[in-house]
Amino acid sequence: MCHGMDNKKMVLINMVWRFAERVGAQGVKLLVEIILARLLLPDDYGLIALVTVFITILNVFVNSGFGNALIQKKDADDLDFSSVFWFNIVWCFFLYIILFSTAPYIAAYYERQELVPVIRVLGIQVIVSGIKNVQQAYISRTLQFRRF
Repeated sequence: MCHGMDNKKMVLINMVWRFAERVGAQGVKLLVEIILARLLLPDDYGLIALVTVFITILNVFVNSGFGNALIQKKDADDLDFSSVFWFNIVWCFFLYIILFSTAPYIAAYYERQELVPVIRVLGIQVIVSGIKNVQQAYISRTLQFRRF
């Protein structure tokens, strides 16, 4: 009975840490958005928002479920985590190369050539998302949310 209470307490503590991580991440994102809105002209801020749409779409493909599969797999081992990690890195570089290559076409479509370097630089977020995906899965699987 005591062991069950320990598990419930551990789950509750981890839930609080996960909630704090999400609130913190959203707070930082909000702060960055406010700073950008104050520093940039409305037209430039709109360009950043436009690029963010493309990056968000690519992140759907990056976070396609391998991390969740690792969390739910009963006997996931280091080989599974390593395999998904390296697959994610290759996949994210592939997606980034596509974004990098299509940046001039996206800019031409919107008739804004200044979008090319913005897309290419902000697109690096796709690679970072893929790298952190497996680490987040490991933390979630082992209930180490305090590390976030």
